[in-house]
Amino acid sequence: MNEQINTPTNQQQDLAGSVLFGGDEHSQEVKIEFPFGLPGFEVFTRFKISALQDYQPFCVLQSEDEPAISMLIIEVKFLTIQEKIVIPDKELRKVNILRGQDALVFLILKVNHKTHELTANTRAPLVINLEAKKGFQAILEDASLPLEYSLAKGLN
Repeated sequence: MNEQINTPTNQQQDLAGSVLFGGDEHSQEVKIEFPFGLPGFEVFTRFKISALQDYQPFCVLQSEDEPAISMLIIEVKFLTIQEKIVIPDKELRKVNILRGQDALVFLILKVNHKTHELTANTRAPLVINLEAKKGFQAILEDASLPLEYSLAKGLN
């Protein structure tokens, strides 16, 4: 059974990554191990996620093994497309997540060079087991999910 990722309501999500940072608005980062690395960066497994306090709801994922490797990310709960992003149970078990609501899901962002819009790759979410501080990048087969989802049109 594939589970949809359940997320808090808008009233409960005041700070970017508030669940990630333990509800402490003064926390700046959390360390996450990606045991399988990330596609293209398989040799790097130690990362940290840092909140961008002045640019919420955005965060930065940065390799601790190679600090030059960093990516702008956003928690999926801040996007209108959140309900369409379904992580298969088999994938969730890679980091010992037993239920979808126990997963914290982020999307990697980039700037579309033609439109200059900030976009999210909805087919390759980062899935975090917050309790275990482990994560992986899922590769979703759902062709209806855009590779470049415009944040200009889809923020909650």
